Amino acid sequence: MEELTARIEYLEKLVENLTKVISHQEMVIKQLRAQLGQDSTNSHRPPSTDDPAARAQR
Repeated sequence: MEELTARIEYLEKLVENLTKVISHQEMVIKQLRAQLGQDSTNSHRPPSTDDPAARAQR
């Protein structure tokens, strides 16, 4: 029984840590998606840094 209790505690801590990791990764993904959506029309970047395909669509 004591072994089972220890295992449950371990798994609860693991879930807690993994939840923190997932939250951090979600934040990073959100930031990266925002960066992907940037071009010279919505950021301080010069037009020469825009994707050529995106420039052709404008």
